[in-house]
Amino acid sequence: MTSKELLIQEIETLPPELLTEALNFIREIKTSHTAKQSSTNNLRGSTAEDLLEFAGTWSGDDIRECLQLVHDTRMPLEFFEPKIVIGIAAFSPHGLLIY
Repeated sequence: MTSKELLIQEIETLPPELLTEALNFIREIKTSHTAKQSSTNNLRGSTAEDLLEFAGTWSGDDIRECLQLVHDTRMPLEFFEPKIVIGIAAFSPHGLLIY
């Protein structure tokens, strides 16, 4: 059985007083998914000038951990020959980190 068929089967056996709650939950999941996709799509194609809008906007107390994560997982940006490392930019839940 597919996930959709299992979901329909569960809905059909749900007590009437829980149908509204189930509907609200499904709508919440869809809204959350759409918002995540929208924020991801907004970052694609951003220019360095666009990203500077977020410089200095860090909020939170985990800057050291995030810097380490960026350092551990970064890949240098390469442009033209000879290969020149320009910089690294990373997003986290707290803002933009330029390294």
